[in-house]
Amino acid sequence: MSLPHGLYLCLEDWTNAVAAPDPSAWEALQAPLDDPWAELVRQAVLARWHSDLAARQALLPILAQAAEQLQVQPDLDQAMAYAYALSLLSDIAPPQAAAPLHTVVQTCYQAEGLEARLRAMPLLMVVGVLLDEVALRQDAARHFRVIIDDHLHPEGYLPQLVQEDKRPGSFQRQWEAARALVLTAQAYEGAGLWDYHNRGVSVLTAVAYAQYYTLFPDKWRWEKDVAPEAIEARLRQRGAFLEFVFRRARLRNMQFVMDKGRPFFDAYGGGATTLLCAPLPPAKPKPSGWRLFRRG
Repeated sequence: MSLPHGLYLCLEDWTNAVAAPDPSAWEALQAPLDDPWAELVRQAVLARWHSDLAARQALLPILAQAAEQLQVQPDLDQAMAYAYALSLLSDIAPPQAAAPLHTVVQTCYQAEGLEARLRAMPLLMVVGVLLDEVALRQDAARHFRVIIDDHLHPEGYLPQLVQEDKRPGSFQRQWEAARALVLTAQAYEGAGLWDYHNRGVSVLTAVAYAQYYTLFPDKWRWEKDVAPEAIEARLRQRGAFLEFVFRRARLRNMQFVMDKGRPFFDAYGGGATTLLCAPLPPAKPKPSGWRLFRRG
């Protein structure tokens, strides 16, 4: 278990981000957070950013306290934050730090219903990557494909979550479904889930549908009187996954959505993505022709 550059991204992403950090994302990361799980992730990102071994070691007792809490009361969202923090400390964390993740994974296999399976799926993939457990990654990928094959409408919505389920909160459920699909695909690109499609739909179809309504909440047809403020809050608080999409595909209207929501930070789903999904440096231009002589 050693993934000190964290989940979702690679070491090169850190190098690029450090070379040219996004000013607004960097400034936002300096402010302490009231949520202890988010604060653990924030401090782990900063300690990793500065390559500060003392600061990273100082987080180990806090990580241990978080592990105890997860063991007593397993929670999927909190487990996602714990896994992300653990990944950034994985090269110095003790082996027993993985124990609470095994506990929470058992609850994932007890999930019933589409909404519950969508919550469990990214955690299975994340834990499978962090602990290098192939079976967990395969199970997450299988759930992902079933959702694309059987539950995602060609327009991009999930009928069972927005049309057939009459409870309030239809937009939130659609948003969380798109978020879960993206986090699962990004956590382990080796599964090829970004490219998986069926009937012409893919993870990008679900994202395109959800993100459109952050700009036009009045057009949401599945529920009357959806508060625009609630949709905007969902974008800002749970929109970090969009940076992974934006690197790959510029969906229609997406630049406006990104400008509205940035800087993104979601301890429970992607981390400090606006800061760490820095664009790759431009390639050096190639010489236009043969150079026969060097200038002296």
